[in-house]
Amino acid sequence: MIHIQAEDSILKLTMHSPRGNMLDGDDIACLLEQTERAASAENIKGVLLTGSGSSFAAGLNLQSVGNREEDIEDFFHAFEVLLYRLFTLPKPVVAAVNGHSIGGGLLLQCCADWICISDSPKIKIGLPEVNLGLTVDGFMWSLLKHCVVSNKKLDAMLLSGEYLNTAQVLQTGFVDAIGNPESLLTQAEKQAHALVGKPAEAFAITKKCTRAFTGRRLLAALEEKSYRIFTALLLKKN
Repeated sequence: MIHIQAEDSILKLTMHSPRGNMLDGDDIACLLEQTERAASAENIKGVLLTGSGSSFAAGLNLQSVGNREEDIEDFFHAFEVLLYRLFTLPKPVVAAVNGHSIGGGLLLQCCADWICISDSPKIKIGLPEVNLGLTVDGFMWSLLKHCVVSNKKLDAMLLSGEYLNTAQVLQTGFVDAIGNPESLLTQAEKQAHALVGKPAEAFAITKKCTRAFTGRRLLAALEEKSYRIFTALLLKKN
């Protein structure tokens, strides 16, 4: 479930689902719909993403996906379309990472222009896919690479499947700031309003320029249907 709230020109999207806000097909469809709404609605100037409880988003709910090949491909295609639309949204996107951000959750936060994480030693950040017999595809790799300060650090994280703590994700580049858990949302809202306060056209053009290279790689991966790599892996596991 996605809680939707529009206030002071900011569209706030809160992930709120069982099992750590893991995203199922309905969640992905809702987030995509709201992303497209934000892109076209004049009264919406920016987007704020966050989660409820102890998680931002603990990945994708693969148990909600059918066992048919086309079901798996449709699921991952929809998720990567969401990531692409959010990454290229010409308006400010802020992520308030209130808790665990794992797998698909980490990919979702990587689409934001500014990311703040709660200062809690209990939070887990990472992509444990290799430990689950899964992987990332070319689309996901390009998105992750856009965010990190070092390819070597990204390689080490993906190959080990280990989680990072808040200090490590700040050093790696996955977040821009660490905030007090009690005031995290307020800090994120303040930053969202600061970005929304920039001249909209100048912001959109600048964002397009800074993300053009990665955007082209993401679109190429979508057109090549690189997400099909997950079909064989999941069918084999099942």
